[in-house]
Amino acid sequence: MPPHIAAPDGPGSRAPESTTTEGVHLKSGDLGFAGEKTSGSDESPVETDPPGEVEFKEGGYGWVVVFSVLLVNAHTWGLNSSYAVFLAYYLRSGSIVGSSPLGFAFVGGLSISIALLVSPLATWCIGRFGTPHSLRIGVVLEAVSFIGASFSTHIWHLLLSQGWVGPGGLTYALATNAMISQLGLAWAFRILAIIAFVVNGVCSLTLRDRNHAVGAIHVPFHKGLFKRFEFWLFVGWGFFGLLSYVIVVFSITDYAQSMGFTASQGSLAAAMFNLSQGLGRPLIGLISDRFGRINVAAIGTLVAGMAAFFLWIFAGSHFAGLIVYALLGAFAGIIWPCVAPVGAEVHYQSTGSFPK
Repeated sequence: MPPHIAAPDGPGSRAPESTTTEGVHLKSGDLGFAGEKTSGSDESPVETDPPGEVEFKEGGYGWVVVFSVLLVNAHTWGLNSSYAVFLAYYLRSGSIVGSSPLGFAFVGGLSISIALLVSPLATWCIGRFGTPHSLRIGVVLEAVSFIGASFSTHIWHLLLSQGWVGPGGLTYALATNAMISQLGLAWAFRILAIIAFVVNGVCSLTLRDRNHAVGAIHVPFHKGLFKRFEFWLFVGWGFFGLLSYVIVVFSITDYAQSMGFTASQGSLAAAMFNLSQGLGRPLIGLISDRFGRINVAAIGTLVAGMAAFFLWIFAGSHFAGLIVYALLGAFAGIIWPCVAPVGAEVHYQSTGSFPK
């Protein structure tokens, strides 16, 4: 039994179905705002919500918001993963002046790192302007980055377009390879820019948040966390998890071609890797609720490392083995479904309360 839930008084007793405190109905065992006990004890007062707070019901327009978030993820992080196809093309075409494999790797790394570095700024924008307006700023930057990349002829052009204002993506590997083959590199970028701008722009009009209703407070930095050892362990896990993830997601297409497979087969391996992530993340979330967030994150990270050693190294020269490894993409990218719940769990274990 978790420590924050009070135990029944006797072996035959039952906790009440609900408790009423100042007009707020709480089910037995519910947590207060900061993780206080809410039943079976008078020693820890419950932080109650103000009277008249809006009750949010599931269903209805909420499903529109869910679908909009799905599309935004597909046309941001999905587009980012398509850089694997562009990278394979760059390395073999020689179309970028003054380029090197290290330079191309730096571009891919920037597209992930800059997105994470600007997260405090994004948090401030959401608190200041709201989620829809902040998303529209990102929509414009994403479209500009792809249009700019379509005119790139030097490596510094790519650093500026796909690196510093680079987007994200989910399952664009197959479409990107087909567009490069049929329409050329420049028009592949422009078509992706148009698609991302239209889809994400529409989603920015349909998305709603409840930050104002729940009184959410957006703070770019919690300085106190930097003094906690648990926080640095969490950062270390994220650093090494992202390091391995970025290497795999951006190099799997080029690796397939270096093994003698065609560009289409390489893009198929990348697509399977991304599909595995898309299908695996909800399952990882469900498993985490059952067996614990930190436990699942640790085991998933271990599985990803072992798969890289035993499948990619020994079976990667065979296309079937490469596909099998790609299907383990959910473990390679386990940081994405686990980072938020693991962060909240670490905060709770070290402070006794969940992040506000």
